[in-house]
Amino acid sequence: PHLWRQLEIAAYMAFGIAFGLILPLAMKYLVDAVLPSGSVQMLLIFIGVLFVLYVLDAAVDVRRSYVNSRMYQRILVDLQTQMFSHLQHLPHGFFATAKVGDLMSRLTADMGAVQQAIATFAGMGIYLAVSAVAAAVTLLILSPLLGGLVIVLVPLFAVSYLMLRQRSQAASLEY
Repeated sequence: PHLWRQLEIAAYMAFGIAFGLILPLAMKYLVDAVLPSGSVQMLLIFIGVLFVLYVLDAAVDVRRSYVNSRMYQRILVDLQTQMFSHLQHLPHGFFATAKVGDLMSRLTADMGAVQQAIATFAGMGIYLAVSAVAAAVTLLILSPLLGGLVIVLVPLFAVSYLMLRQRSQAASLEY
């Protein structure tokens, strides 16, 4: 039901990631081409283009945040509506044994936790994962040796972290 909003958010994420990739490449261009040429006009054009890109990125980020918030609120309202509808179809005997406080907690606090989980995963988790892949590709473009080292070493650090985390959690439970 929220397909168009998700596509819009994905487009904004793609723009944000592309902007994040353009900056290191732009700095490379600045150092390799603009500054050695000594052309003030070329430098001013470069600065103007970067300024326009920054303003455009800020506007896109504001719109992405707005669309994210609106979509998550709609999801939360839909979940609450479905829960309330389900409660209305329960037999009367259920309400004789159920505690009102528990029902209210499920309709309010638990929905807030679900909304926060959805927002955290969908809003930032996917964005950060795609950004990490894009950053690795950019690093490979700028310096193949350094990019290769990062691509080999980061997964090793991640695996060792996960292995050590399980051991440290098990050790902390013993005490």
